[in-house]
Amino acid sequence: MNQTYQLKKENGTAIASYFYIIISATIIIIGIHDHSFEEIISGVLLFLCFVSIRYMKQRRQTKYIITDDGISFENHKIEYTVLYEDIIYIESSKDKFTGSSIIISSRHQDPIIISKEVIGSWELIKALKMKLEAIGRDDKYNEVKLNQFYKVSYYDEQFKMNHKHFLFLHHMTLLSGLITLMIFILLRDNLTALLILGSVAISYVVYAIVNRFAFRTVIKNQVLNDIIWHDLSFDKDSLNIRYTLVNVFEIILFLGTLVISIFLI
Repeated sequence: MNQTYQLKKENGTAIASYFYIIISATIIIIGIHDHSFEEIISGVLLFLCFVSIRYMKQRRQTKYIITDDGISFENHKIEYTVLYEDIIYIESSKDKFTGSSIIISSRHQDPIIISKEVIGSWELIKALKMKLEAIGRDDKYNEVKLNQFYKVSYYDEQFKMNHKHFLFLHHMTLLSGLITLMIFILLRDNLTALLILGSVAISYVVYAIVNRFAFRTVIKNQVLNDIIWHDLSFDKDSLNIRYTLVNVFEIILFLGTLVISIFLI
């Protein structure tokens, strides 16, 4: 029976980015009309979100299929299958705290790269390992490194599923800030617009830093050197507290900046 795996859908990012595009287009038009370099630059930066949407749309079309004979790769451009008997070696990321990808090299096809962004990538790797073991080709991978990727992928998926509502609130806070920014630009209040833009930038940077180190904290708390292919657990309580504090900080920062901006009008 074939098993299909696909890249994660970044729905929260995509939804927020569509709003960013509308706002950026408005700001660019106003900037061109007023010959304002600052407004044009602000609009262009927001428009980069459109690029991320197109990129994510293409990535969502990428699929990996485990069959009885090999592993198939499909995307919006190409489709091919690497037979298990043709696999030369399976390499994994050297960074055990990110475990970013697995590279499957073969004799007759291009390498297949499996990242932890694939939905169920930990199940995919386990299924691939079992297929290779069944035909006596378990010498084609380093089990310790493969198991590290398996665990990192599992924790990454649990991590993102757990904090997606925090991410949504983060996006809505940024969106509120950008809408407010657009309003003050329309009012020609440059000082207040800069304050709002500053609060949005701070919120984005703080969330990005916390998000980066939060996952590393999750991984550091796990035993990655022991080979475990089942019964993995995930502690989400400490992460929930951390992201709750970040969301509260973002809301207070935005509302505080908005109140100060109103008094400056």
